[in-house]
Amino acid sequence: MCKFEALRRAFFMIQFGENIGWLLPLLLICAGGSALLYFFKPDGYSNTVRIGLAILRFAILCLIGLFLLDPLIKYSSTEEEKPVFLIGVDQSESILANKDSSEIEQLIQKVKDKIESIENVELNVIGFGKEIVENSDFSEKETNLSAYLNHIDDNYSFRNVAGHLLITDGIVNSGIDPDYVDSKTNTPIDVIALGDTSKRPDQMILDSRYNKIVYLGNKFPIQVSVKANFLKGKSTALSIKSSSGAIFSKEFDYNSQSEILKFNVEFEAKKVGIQLITIQLNEIEGESNILNNKVVIPIEVLDSKEKIALIYHTLSPDIGAIQKVIAGNENLEVDLVQSADLSMEFINSLKNEYNGLILYQIPSSKLQLPAHLLKALYAIELPAMHVIGKYVNMSQFASLNAGVAIKGNANGMVNTTTAGLNGNFSLFNIPKESATILNEYPPVEAPFGEYSFKGKNSTVLFQKIGNVQSEIPLWTFTEFNGKNAVFVMGEGFWKWPLAEYKNNGNTELFTSLIESSIGYLSVKKDKSRLRVYTASNYSSSEDIVLKAELYNELYEPINAPNIELKLKKNDSLNYEYSFDRSEIGYRLNMGALEQGIYNYTAKTIVNGVAISKSGQFSVSEVNMELANLEANHKVLFKLSKKNGGQFYLPSEYDKWNSKLESQQFSSILYSQINFKDLIDFKWFFALVILLLGAEWLIRKREGFL
Repeated sequence: MCKFEALRRAFFMIQFGENIGWLLPLLLICAGGSALLYFFKPDGYSNTVRIGLAILRFAILCLIGLFLLDPLIKYSSTEEEKPVFLIGVDQSESILANKDSSEIEQLIQKVKDKIESIENVELNVIGFGKEIVENSDFSEKETNLSAYLNHIDDNYSFRNVAGHLLITDGIVNSGIDPDYVDSKTNTPIDVIALGDTSKRPDQMILDSRYNKIVYLGNKFPIQVSVKANFLKGKSTALSIKSSSGAIFSKEFDYNSQSEILKFNVEFEAKKVGIQLITIQLNEIEGESNILNNKVVIPIEVLDSKEKIALIYHTLSPDIGAIQKVIAGNENLEVDLVQSADLSMEFINSLKNEYNGLILYQIPSSKLQLPAHLLKALYAIELPAMHVIGKYVNMSQFASLNAGVAIKGNANGMVNTTTAGLNGNFSLFNIPKESATILNEYPPVEAPFGEYSFKGKNSTVLFQKIGNVQSEIPLWTFTEFNGKNAVFVMGEGFWKWPLAEYKNNGNTELFTSLIESSIGYLSVKKDKSRLRVYTASNYSSSEDIVLKAELYNELYEPINAPNIELKLKKNDSLNYEYSFDRSEIGYRLNMGALEQGIYNYTAKTIVNGVAISKSGQFSVSEVNMELANLEANHKVLFKLSKKNGGQFYLPSEYDKWNSKLESQQFSSILYSQINFKDLIDFKWFFALVILLLGAEWLIRKREGFL
């Protein structure tokens, strides 16, 4: 795809800079040398031949001499950027599920043909679902219109966008409300609104609220919302079944033409592992869509709750941000402890009371804690998350052997930096749009100096200085002296969730960073030589990727032996796979799997010893697109109006076509001044060789050789 086309170079100029003073001596030397060669002694040749050869030699010597003066060639170039027309096409399943599906593909092709017929206009067709996609088979399970609009801003804000047409049904079930996205392209967005907005007799599972992780022996609530349209007087039943055997059922009637009913059910977690909860409505004769009558949700039952002690000297907004994330997770608990209240008795009790520590700028330069307390605190066999900022006493910190050394830092020395994502990070999954979200995060203050981590380490965030991402860690996970640790090399990250919520309507990335960090602290040491890493639940629409690590007797990573995996669903259906080798481990992509609970066993043989690892994960069916087929033209009308465009129905194609034909599409010319070294021009060498050849031929013909 060509964005620009070079047209011409308007002027050409040689600049010598500081070497301009050598130009005259060079010309005199070249002229003297040429005259000396051809006019020094008489030999009977004509003056015309001598003058011609002298001029050639003068030109050759001057051209070669120019290299010694190292001149710059200054020239201007003009480039043309053709106008580009954007067509965004919704590739979700709901597009072809409506009654006008037979006409949609013809409409899209008709629009594309029309744009392609316009001379000098570049057409870009962009498909989207949950994210930008290349396929055009209308198979996407979710629609994220905000992701599409952000993609346009990121890639076309500075392009010559002459027109923008969006073709969708307005059913948005992922991302944020597109009304909160401000377009930066300054190009009107026209919309052709597909789908059917009429309300039909239907009932659906509108929402289900539950905790994804619960603890053994606890009771956990599930709230189910049921929505119904035009089913007044009809009867149905709601059933909720757990894979562990628990059952709830309730019959009820619909009393109005449009209503939402809520049901609260409570189950007890009786078995450790993954449970699939099936929520289903009985089918009513005449309802328009039965695919939204059933939802399956996964719940993981654990046998303990994680408790964290956060030790600090002075309260900070950073602590509030961490505390808010923990408070929003019922499976985590945090106690705040001021460093001034530390005692040897309390430190000795930490191991029995807590699963991990968060040390916020400890040891503090504002309070000199007794050395024996600090030494005992850092020696305790609990994993810790360290937040290192300008108030850390660096000299004391260096003596505690925490797992990181900071060279060249005096107390209080900081750099202002933003966060950049490490694309090779693999300890845990992070949200897909993390890199984009991080670009919106405000800067933090990171300790100045050179960091050196001890033991095994993996960095999720690097420091960015301006727009350049460095290899200086900002958020790092380590394993040293048998303990897991997390190092956050900066303070002021309390502003991150505020910025994320403002721009995206949620704090998914920041919450993931904090929860995953605490989860890393809580991970019990796996002493097995074969380790398999999976998520607890996957969607039926995504590829299921497993990672594995294998160690020898000295616990050094190896990946020479083959690893085979057997997968069993519901104790009946069996699959067999082989892991692929990666750089230092293994990787297996099983593709998409059907809904259900899967048990796996990975096996290998190392030096004649059989090693195996077993585990479990679940797959939930996601059918968000087909759950609601009522087109949302209201959101599309607002979007087009907000961005200066027009709203059209498929039947109004001719109106859109008339508007298109009335538009003028023009290229944009860009002029710029360029500088290049003389040595970069290949034709210059060809000219020197040509002149040398011409001189040699004349000398040969005239008898000078």
